[in-house]
Amino acid sequence: DKVIELKPDDYEAWIRRGLVIGKLERLEEEIASYDKAIEIEPDNDRVWSLRGSALVRLERFEQAIASYDKAIELEPDNERAWIELGFALVQLERLEEAIASYDKVIELKPDDYEAWIRRGSALAKLEKNFLKRSNLMTKLSNLNQMMLKLGITVVFL
Repeated sequence: DKVIELKPDDYEAWIRRGLVIGKLERLEEEIASYDKAIEIEPDNDRVWSLRGSALVRLERFEQAIASYDKAIELEPDNERAWIELGFALVQLERLEEAIASYDKVIELKPDDYEAWIRRGSALAKLEKNFLKRSNLMTKLSNLNQMMLKLGITVVFL
């Protein structure tokens, strides 16, 4: 805080303050520090990514996605923003988008094991969701067949 008092327009000081405050789990203050850094230096992809990470820790995934999107807009090769974007998307069950995000990381850095692991995890979750829906459709079809045998007509919308 003393550095900020001496140099209130130093965006790096605001970023460092956010990092320290974040370690103390004062997440709203951390985000406010990043917001101040963004106010001073709006084209810094790093601060947008840090803001996204703090928002994820608060489970404010839509806002986090917006921050990661901004970071990526500013620096399309920001691997960390792409991987964290994927994580936020998975939390919202937007699995196809998450996989695409991990694919981008792999395109940028083919040996990024974390991206491969997260991609596989998202694919598995997507398949599991598909199988659940498929199983539900089978059960509904079986129920419909039983009801037809009883002379009851049901329309599923």
